[in-house]
Amino acid sequence: MKKLARSQKKFIRRQKAQIRAKFLDIKKQKEEISALYKQFLDGKVVEFENNSKKTGEKPVPKPKQKSKSKK
Repeated sequence: MKKLARSQKKFIRRQKAQIRAKFLDIKKQKEEISALYKQFLDGKVVEFENNSKKTGEKPVPKPKQKSKSKK
């Protein structure tokens, strides 16, 4: 089995939790989880509709506060 990076393991763990919450049928859960692992191990790009962090939008930078200068 191919070793996965820490970030990939974290992503898979979260997706597994979502799958378990979404499907109550144990057989369906196992099918979805095995499909998830298969996508990662085949090297395919995985995109899920619930993954809001990877929408491609850049975060808006916070405005800088003016610092008081000593005169």
